[in-house]
Amino acid sequence: MNERIVATGLFALPFVYLAALVLSQFPLTDVGLYFGFAACATIALLLGLGGSRGQLLAVFVDVALAIVVATALLAFSTFGGLASQLTVGVLVGLPFLASALSWRERSGPAHRTVALAVSIVIGTALLAARSAVLESGGGGRPADFVQAFFTVNVSQVQGLIRIATGGSEPGLPLRAVFDPTFDALCALAAAGVLLLALRPQSGSHERLPVAVSLEPTPIRSDVERLAPFSESQRLVFESRSSTVPPTGAWPPGLEAVALAALATTLFLSIAFATPLYAPLLLAGGTAAVLLLVAVSSSRARVGGRLLPPGGAGP
Repeated sequence: MNERIVATGLFALPFVYLAALVLSQFPLTDVGLYFGFAACATIALLLGLGGSRGQLLAVFVDVALAIVVATALLAFSTFGGLASQLTVGVLVGLPFLASALSWRERSGPAHRTVALAVSIVIGTALLAARSAVLESGGGGRPADFVQAFFTVNVSQVQGLIRIATGGSEPGLPLRAVFDPTFDALCALAAAGVLLLALRPQSGSHERLPVAVSLEPTPIRSDVERLAPFSESQRLVFESRSSTVPPTGAWPPGLEAVALAALATTLFLSIAFATPLYAPLLLAGGTAAVLLLVAVSSSRARVGGRLLPPGGAGP
């Protein structure tokens, strides 16, 4: 199984669903909207799956898209409708661009997780903008969606600032919106990060072989010629060697990934229930973890100083 292809599909699932959900409320005659989205999706594919030439081509496509959008915005009196359509298309394509780093072959779990988290936040903002447009009775004008997107983001930032300064609990637009299908697909996308971390690999991202057969290794007939060891040495090697090949390996660092996922889930649950106390709990938890690391490091240094100058012994 090529786990990278499976993981890439899992990464794209929530944003494909989101694009279908948002774009379906606009008519097919809004060509600029679909052009902007297709351009962003193309750039994301080139950045995430392409090689060096593909990335260079993505830069040219990105520059061309920026020129088209800037020209439409500058001539807003003439191309106002087209500018709004292009902006909506780019906004819907932003999660694909943000998650492109998680598609790359040599990206580590940390980069994949951060890229996926940023794209999920953007997707949640798009859901909040769609909800605001539907509540206002609109939905068919791209300009209304663009205005709603920037309004909900400004309101979200203002609410977070009010929480940080100890103010009363505000209404957070991104907290109010909830789509169970989108959340379930985001969980599958997060599972894609763990899927790519399961295969053992070296520090240079070279895959390590893993045997899947449980059959014992046949005994070679030329052992005497290949390994001219003494009888006692052969007995030691035989007692320390396993005749059954390994069927898997626990990838290094997976415990940290699982613990980070658990801590993030706990923080999001607290933030959803009581957003006023979530930053305080996060700060306290971070301070406790740093104190624990400092104490552990101090004990390790003390243990090292107690060793004799020549090492731990013969």
